[in-house]
Amino acid sequence: MGDLEPGGLGRYMEHKSMVTAMDKFVMSDINTGPFELCKFMHMAPLIQSERRIVDEAFQAYAAIALFYQTEEFLASEHGLPFRSSLLFDQEERAKRTPDRRSHVSNPYMPAELWRDRDELLRRNQRSKLDPVYDIYPIEWRKRIRTVVISLYKAGIIQSAYTPQVKGVATAAAEPNRALDFYLDFRAQSRPKFKAVLADPTPLNRDYIVKAANKFAAQHGSARFSALRMWSAPHFYPMEASGNETFADDSGRYWDWRYMPKDSPLSEWNTHKIVSDIMDKYRPIWSDQVRVARDLILVMGKDADECRRLSEGVTWATQTRKMYEMDFWRSFVNVDAGFLERLHPVWLS
Repeated sequence: MGDLEPGGLGRYMEHKSMVTAMDKFVMSDINTGPFELCKFMHMAPLIQSERRIVDEAFQAYAAIALFYQTEEFLASEHGLPFRSSLLFDQEERAKRTPDRRSHVSNPYMPAELWRDRDELLRRNQRSKLDPVYDIYPIEWRKRIRTVVISLYKAGIIQSAYTPQVKGVATAAAEPNRALDFYLDFRAQSRPKFKAVLADPTPLNRDYIVKAANKFAAQHGSARFSALRMWSAPHFYPMEASGNETFADDSGRYWDWRYMPKDSPLSEWNTHKIVSDIMDKYRPIWSDQVRVARDLILVMGKDADECRRLSEGVTWATQTRKMYEMDFWRSFVNVDAGFLERLHPVWLS
């Protein structure tokens, strides 16, 4: 998968098993919920042309049911293997912030991140795209190679045979984090802001909390879900543009199959893609679903509506696409106060 967050792959596989088990649990008795979801999302015209639609509706229903039928599920034989899982204790899980590098793309990275690399290039009279195999510290090279090898084995990057590269790999440390892998694309001209793209930067934690509090003030029983689309620390699951070829510390060239987060305007493009998916169903949920880059805020007037909207958003994101929800970085059926208490990293 190329997800290098500590424990990321294990959590992903555990959640997959949970959804499968919950699907068996909810269908062990008469349950019309998944079919009601199909009706709610107007899936009928799609079912004849795409046979996976119904299966995906069942998976979306089960994924959200984990947070609504928790006690019954865990008391059953289907839920037995997951009784100690932290996924269900959202209060406790919220205290353990993810160990992930920043998602911010090159034009918006703080200058301090590049300070050591810039000084190294200056001392050795190198430009930003010049070879670095003879000047990089061994600690940087170890970190770069670890990530490159992992991404290559996972099929996220592949060998490139172009005479030109757009960026160079480096290692740097953000505040309170160890060295991590970054790509320096600053040699490219500053990207032009396309009219079809919107800057998601203002759609931060404060935007999410303000929207939730305003909705809660209007609806006394309001419940919320903050659903995060899955991404790895170093890339989004969207197809790469073909303009992200980079050189590693040894001078080997690599192409990305998926969009690296360091790529200029990657967060803008991601926000546009997720917004387009949600906008297709805007007549269904009106303004009760908001998008902030790869985070989707669901606002239900009560717990039942929050459930149905969350199921619909999950299905819309996952159906016929390579995208998935990351429920380990999501929170389902919570109140506005819960969102306000969250560490900002969860909603950034």
